[in-house]
Amino acid sequence: MPDLAGKVVVITGAAQGIGAEYASHLGELGARVVVADIDGDGARETAQKLVADGIAASSQPVDITSEESANALVSAVVDREERIDVLVNNAAIYRGLHMVADVADTDVDYWRTVLDVNLTGTFVMSKAVIPQMRRQQSGKIINQASTAAYIAAPQSLHYCAAKAGVITVTKGLAQALGADGITVNAIAPGMTTSEATNEMFDGEHQTGFAQMTALKRTASPADMAPVVAFLASTDSDYITGQTIVVDGGMIFLG
Repeated sequence: MPDLAGKVVVITGAAQGIGAEYASHLGELGARVVVADIDGDGARETAQKLVADGIAASSQPVDITSEESANALVSAVVDREERIDVLVNNAAIYRGLHMVADVADTDVDYWRTVLDVNLTGTFVMSKAVIPQMRRQQSGKIINQASTAAYIAAPQSLHYCAAKAGVITVTKGLAQALGADGITVNAIAPGMTTSEATNEMFDGEHQTGFAQMTALKRTASPADMAPVVAFLASTDSDYITGQTIVVDGGMIFLG
């Protein structure tokens, strides 16, 4: 298993769902985890649960769409931990995502909001952490994309477009930061069972998605966490600019 002992890992959107699973898994591997979320109370509660489980964890509120907030998060973590080894850009609008029957009914203001959080927020957080990682001459940025980037479903085109943009940002940042010892990669989960997914899709729809995969099941957050751990570890030091699809074989069936 990857050894993350002593690594300082910041995970956005980690108060719940997949982000909380990332925090738990990486913490179990020895990382010093910072649970960052716009829900400051939720982040604190999650960090407290991790500490109770013997994990070195702290929390920090953050609005990833705000440069001021992102910079404040980085400053607070560096003041406390003296470094940031890994940034996991997990935060996104997914829970309660507005979907439409007709793409022409997409609300343009909501489109902007989804792109602002899911795409621009990823860049804003990355931009905030780059100076510190450059000073260290090391660091790993891991972005949360999605198989939605490849499917481009018109019912959720705002989300699909944002996640496709995350893949492009991942490639561009990897080229820009490689000489500084910083790698940038992404993970693209398929349908993943979580509270948010359960709110959006009933059991019948989730079963339908499962049947579209080679493995005939949907994923759980625990299926994603080891991939993030690999990308956060020294085992992936010569991998950058890549997106790892973790979808049980759905994308490639068509």
